[in-house]
Amino acid sequence: MLTGFLGRSRVRRAVLSIFFSNPDSRYYQRQLEKILGHPVSAIRREILRLEREGFLSRSREANVVYFQAQRSHPLFNEVSSIITKTVGIPGQIRDALKRDRGITFALVFGSYSRFLSGEPDVSWTAQSDIDLLIVGDMDLGMISLKLQSLEKRFGHSVSPTLYTVEEFLARLKKRDDFLSDLFSHNVIPLIGMGTSEILEPRRIRLEELEASLRGS
Repeated sequence: MLTGFLGRSRVRRAVLSIFFSNPDSRYYQRQLEKILGHPVSAIRREILRLEREGFLSRSREANVVYFQAQRSHPLFNEVSSIITKTVGIPGQIRDALKRDRGITFALVFGSYSRFLSGEPDVSWTAQSDIDLLIVGDMDLGMISLKLQSLEKRFGHSVSPTLYTVEEFLARLKKRDDFLSDLFSHNVIPLIGMGTSEILEPRRIRLEELEASLRGS
């Protein structure tokens, strides 16, 4: 059912991702063409299909037709969860980074992962940043370019925190306050630490992480 709904089309997955990752935002077709980099004809086809299925609603302002995720759809929460765990924001960050062999592990933390975990008093809005931790020997220039491209697509700033493995282990040994607080909440592992195709928030023990890094 999951694979059937998402389909194999890169355009469908991109359209689903942007609408369900940003359900409070609305988009017009030419705008999506610029953001997603797919032909407007293919985008229109997927939008109209999702509208017929009731997953998108339309509104008009002057001569511009906008589309937005339909929160009142009975399957909205289920679909939103599927998108988030597969082709949503975490999945796209993972896909952008996974070819960099210098990355030992990467994860999303902060308000986004805490919000998805259902923590009380944690909000996620169109102005919220996406906090990203990357550990390894990375090509910083390439990572910066990739994150800038993702920011345009998400409509959210991506705030990376970067460490070499040695720096990270030294901070773990000192029980660094920043890392202790970070790992006291659920995070979304993207690369390393036994990640899978389904990306979900979970707690990672510092001892487990340290042992994994020292053994790598």
